Parts: sequence; structure tokens; C-alpha cells
Amino acid sequence: MKILKVKTILAVQKLINTFLLMKINKEGKPPSDSIGESRGYILWQSAMHWQRNVNHVLAAFDLTYTQFVVLAITGWLKRQKQQAYQHQVAKFARIDRMMTSRVIANLERKGYIQRVKKADDARANLVRLTALGEKTMKKALGAVEKLEDIFFKEKSAEEKNHQRLQVKYGGKISDV
Repeated sequence: MKILKVKTILAVQKLINTFLLMKINKEGKPPSDSIGESRGYILWQSAMHWQRNVNHVLAAFDLTYTQFVVLAITGWLKRQKQQAYQHQVAKFARIDRMMTSRVIANLERKGYIQRVKKADDARANLVRLTALGEKTMKKALGAVEKLEDIFFKEKSAEEKNHQRLQVKYGGKISDV
């Protein structure tokens, strides 16, 4: 999980740097006629672009990105030989407990997760992937990893300029 976090942080930093670099004009200054010069706006647009793409890929598995993250964390805890409690999944995913509970309930209805109440603590739910959940999580993980390879690949100068214009004028980036 730590490797995934570091990989994600590095990819986001690379993406931000890519967007920042493409905002410089011939005089070495950002264009003044674009809302795209705001770093926060660029980060927000980048995050929205990633969300659209990852949700599109995960729709084939009847999953949202949040559901995928919950499945992946549950599977990761299992591979670490740890029992996955609902509160642990929430902590690892950095999702509040109520949202995690709703996501897990939805995944349980789909047959991907099984919740087991702990006998000595009614508040503690063990969370386990079902066979279907394990199979779906592995396939979805492969698809998301392929998307990451495409989405976060190094861009040519032409591709960077294409993205800059689309951010500036509000167009869609349909290359990914």
C-alpha cells in the first residue's frame, strides 16, 4: 500500500509539473488571458480528468473509484495476513466511517464483500472479499494499472500544448 501511495504522489507531482511547464509562453511568463494559470485550477482539472477516466474504466466492472479503492484495500490487507475491519478500511482509504459503511454495504449487495460481525464486539465488522469480489478486484486493478500507464506517461511537447489549449478553452481531452 505504501508503494501505491508513493507511486500515486509521484504521478500527481509529475502531472502538476507537466501542466505548470506547459503554461510558459515565449517570454517565460504564464499567459495572462487564461484561468488555467491558477495552480489550484490546474490541479482540480487534472483530478477531474483522472476521475472521469478511471470511473469510465471501472464502469465495465460495475464499480465506482471509491468502491474500487475499498476492494483494493480489503484485498491488500488480506495479502498482508491482516484481518480487515471496516474501520481499518476507512482509515487506509481516508474515507469517513459513514461513507465507508455505505460503500461496503453496496459492495455487499453486489456480492463482492462479506461483512462478519465480531462476536465480542457488535460494532466491529470484519470485511472479506468474496470469490467474486477477489476476481473482480484483480481484473479492475489490471485495468486501472493500464490506465495509469497511459494517463501518467511522459507527454511530448505537442501533447502538452494540446492539453494546455483544452484546459484554457474548456475542451475535452479525449486521448486517454
